[in-house]
Amino acid sequence: AEAQSQRDEDQRQQDSQRREILGPEGEAFYESIGDGMRNASAKNLVNAIQQNMGGEPLTQEQSDKLQGLIKTEMFTGMSLDDTDLFRPLDEWTQIVNDHQQNVVRAAAGFLTPDQMGTLNKLVALNLQQLQAQRAQRAKTLRIKTAAQN
Repeated sequence: AEAQSQRDEDQRQQDSQRREILGPEGEAFYESIGDGMRNASAKNLVNAIQQNMGGEPLTQEQSDKLQGLIKTEMFTGMSLDDTDLFRPLDEWTQIVNDHQQNVVRAAAGFLTPDQMGTLNKLVALNLQQLQAQRAQRAKTLRIKTAAQN
């Protein structure tokens, strides 16, 4: 908890220093680069979802809405890093799951029931993949997690 608090404070200080150094125009440019990267990542994820939709492909409008949700919730709202490897697995999983479920709940307003079934399966698979990546990262860094004790 102390490391996470320190990480958050360090990030606030870095953000403040960056804004001072870059000024308003430089900060806007910097933010546009990050926004472009988040858009690209969300678009790639929506494309992967689209490939798994089978006979119920997403319309362009659905894709655009889903991309916006994913960008906001998964690539802007959720920032996890190596410090989070020290969180208990259940707590980390809950954080990730909460963000994923925010996307699913919002998507229920514009996806068909069949599309929602596919999305729910993909979300569950994504969570498993993220857990495996987390475990591998902890192993690589030789961080003993609660699950390994």
